[in-house]
Amino acid sequence: MSFLSRQFKARPRFCVRFAAALSGVFPAASPAILRIGRNNGPVMKLPAECCRPANRELDQRFAGTKGTDGGEGAGAPEQAGIKQPAARRGAGWRRHATYLTKGAPMKRLVFGLFAVAFCCALQFPAAAEAAQTEKVLHAFAGTPDGFYSFAGLINVNGTLYGTTRDGGLYEGGTVFAIDPGTGTEAVLYSFCSQDLCTDCSGPVASLVDVKGTLYGTTEFGGSNCKGGYVPGCGTVFSVNPKTGAAAVIYSFCSQEDCADGELPMAGLIDVNGTLYGTTEFGGSNCVANSGCGTVFSIDPKTGTETVLHSFGSGADGEYPEASLTDVNGTLYGTTDDGGGSNTNCYYGCGTVFSLDPATGAETVVYSLCTQQNCTDGQYPLAGVVDVEGALYGTTYGGGRNCTEEGDCGTVFVLDPKTGVETVLHSFGGGTDGYQPLASLVDVKGILYGTTEFGGSNTKCDYGSSCGTVFSVDPATGAET
Repeated sequence: MSFLSRQFKARPRFCVRFAAALSGVFPAASPAILRIGRNNGPVMKLPAECCRPANRELDQRFAGTKGTDGGEGAGAPEQAGIKQPAARRGAGWRRHATYLTKGAPMKRLVFGLFAVAFCCALQFPAAAEAAQTEKVLHAFAGTPDGFYSFAGLINVNGTLYGTTRDGGLYEGGTVFAIDPGTGTEAVLYSFCSQDLCTDCSGPVASLVDVKGTLYGTTEFGGSNCKGGYVPGCGTVFSVNPKTGAAAVIYSFCSQEDCADGELPMAGLIDVNGTLYGTTEFGGSNCVANSGCGTVFSIDPKTGTETVLHSFGSGADGEYPEASLTDVNGTLYGTTDDGGGSNTNCYYGCGTVFSLDPATGAETVVYSLCTQQNCTDGQYPLAGVVDVEGALYGTTYGGGRNCTEEGDCGTVFVLDPKTGVETVLHSFGGGTDGYQPLASLVDVKGILYGTTEFGGSNTKCDYGSSCGTVFSVDPATGAET
């Protein structure tokens, strides 16, 4: 595989950057005129086959699944003679492609809420182990209950709360509640009820409960960046679960060149009443490329936002997409790009980093793909979890056992004190699954997670496998 083919297939941002730098070089039957970046930013002519589906049929292929139990589709279709990636063909391709065609009619697909059943199984592991069955508690229909639920659920006093990125009364996504006993779902708030979605749009992350109030982020919407293809540069919001009243706590890109951050993909964490999170873009570095992302804090009472670190100053990582983890007052997270110099990844293969919230000092604990052929993993799209002082996580690519074109991903453990990383499991691209997107969960010493593809069922789009739920024993690395 050529360098350019691999980058176009595996790196959505490379596509945007390269096309922006060499606009007009690549042939396109119907080039898209798209605004990339922030308010009043440059208009770039991007190859249509590179960053968006060319018609409604392709848009539908990007959009989702045919499985009634939540099985996922294959991601980006094949276009312009380039076979789409095994590595990174999922979330990034679908996210960028769908939003770049948000104005087009999209096929309403029923999404089975598998995450609900999985969450309940983790809440009651003994029963789940005995039954080993999955039950769909609610199937989204689009309007008014929303569709495309990317985020995990949170349990607040026996009620599950979550978000959908699209759908609802105003097509901007929803915050919903669901009774795990009956499957009854109720929409608490539908986003984009205000002109230009100043009340938020597109939540893709989990919520956090702080003393009875739900807080979250939306990737778009807010009072800034009104000139974009999708209005707004993202927000932090709150919702009262009893009344459904919502409020915008902060709209990103309030500062010049979006130095305060832009497009938050990840959820928030609460540390002693202060909320911490990341934005995928924005910040004071990499300004020419819309910024390389930030770590920020926000006071939920006043709405005051503070950037603790702007990525992109060197080998510190770029483009954080995952939530942070607090370990004894130190924040840990991942970036899916950046890190030490590595010829395997044009922009770096990603990092695990630590940050002192008091000083903003950031340290790269580990740069992925430091081993030959990236056997230690590459592109960590999920955050890490702390289990007795060790950090456990997943990478979307890399590993040593892949039978698919590209890389299949890993489960790894990292010692934050020494920076030593150990791969517990390399996915093989078969029934064990491949390309994990989400964070792990520790249940009585066993790690549980999901893969976007792989498994024994091949009933999803184009005969692709539909993903798995897996367990890994951290002591032995055995995966089931």
